[in-house]
Amino acid sequence: MIQKMRQGFLDTDGHLPDYWHDERWLSAYDQTLAQRIRWKWQAVLQVLAESLAGVHGISRIVDWGCGTGMATRCFLELGGRPAPQVTLHDRSPGAMRFAAQQIQREFPGTRVELMKKLQVPVEPFVLLASHVLSELDDHSYGELKKLAAAAALVIWVEPGRTLESRRLSAVRDELRTVHHILGPCRHDLPCGALKDGREKDWCHFFAPVPREVHQSAFWREFSTRMKIDLRSLPVAWLATVRPQYRAGIQEFSDEALILGRPRAFKGYCRWLACTKEGLCSGDFQKKHDRTIDEALREPEFMTILPRTQLIRKDDASL
Repeated sequence: MIQKMRQGFLDTDGHLPDYWHDERWLSAYDQTLAQRIRWKWQAVLQVLAESLAGVHGISRIVDWGCGTGMATRCFLELGGRPAPQVTLHDRSPGAMRFAAQQIQREFPGTRVELMKKLQVPVEPFVLLASHVLSELDDHSYGELKKLAAAAALVIWVEPGRTLESRRLSAVRDELRTVHHILGPCRHDLPCGALKDGREKDWCHFFAPVPREVHQSAFWREFSTRMKIDLRSLPVAWLATVRPQYRAGIQEFSDEALILGRPRAFKGYCRWLACTKEGLCSGDFQKKHDRTIDEALREPEFMTILPRTQLIRKDDASL
């Protein structure tokens, strides 16, 4: 059943029907594909930990397209906050009920409400959205963007594929006029990947997979049957906040954020990076700096390097 469900995700054109047939499907998904989503959320929230510590005045979570509630469960686990009011929204009533049960089991005392037709809350709220962009028609996409614009805090995680990533970058560019960018960008200017001539580029990263997964017979079997490379967990993400809900504004230094995975060759690495000057690419020669060369060959989830050291006039281009 999981193979059939995943193929539906891959084949969707924005009109995917309700695929939650019963609780058995939800439970199977929660133990497998949803765990990969958990790893992405864990990586993103760990990067955001310092920024989220300064956010205040938000007492409600709105989990849009909640599925089994993995985004909310990760936020409550890693957000370091008291259990707030949680609003779950999904086109599937069964998914909302399952998510509510999981959240209340893992975080007793959390107040959860289910809303089939979501309205914008009156009080300040954090919007969590996870793996939804490939399933939305134009109307739903527009409604979600309106909700994001009204939110005090937005954390949005998507697969690292080109389509979803570029759509998320478009959302970012709309939100940046009223929200402050928390990440992944190191600037608040228009997204460089959406400029003319950059149609083949997209903002994506690779989240780490827990070490124990690679030692698990269950996950090896899952990988074989589903034809999924457990070493690769591509992700696109966005976090924004309205300035009045965060103490202080983050100042970015002159940094380069490495996108995707650089290609390693003998003696040099070919990279793509996001900077305040836009996207740029180049070949970094190992002879220039072995530390930077090593960082490019084995990048972390968010590899950030000094722009002036990475970009050299003789081997980089905007």
